Amino acid sequence: MSYNYKNRTCSICGKRIEVFEDCICNKCKEGIKKKDEAIKEKIERFEKMLPLYDPVNHPSHYNSGNIEVLDYIIDKIPDPKSYCIGNVLKYVSRYDLKGTPVQDLKKAIFYLNKTVELIEKESNYEN
Repeated sequence: MSYNYKNRTCSICGKRIEVFEDCICNKCKEGIKKKDEAIKEKIERFEKMLPLYDPVNHPSHYNSGNIEVLDYIIDKIPDPKSYCIGNVLKYVSRYDLKGTPVQDLKKAIFYLNKTVELIEKESNYEN
């Protein structure tokens, strides 16, 4: 069984091509390169935006007004340290149940750090 090299066509546009190794004509290759570059640019723009989205330290659904919900809670409840420790326990207890274990453990760390911050502020503690 022999292969007819003369009837080779581009797998994208169907145009007849001469080279056996390629299955895509040069015009289609250039189009693919341009699309790849456009996709790379979109990815780079998206990656620049990522620092704006922080589901651990500043979840967007807790920032609808001028103040973060956590800051409001800390300002209003009599024992904000217990609230933060409660959240540490919550996130550590269920970190492997929701499908986002690393994110939940980071949230626990966030609340633990917030507790330390409150204690330091309360007692003017310095390292």
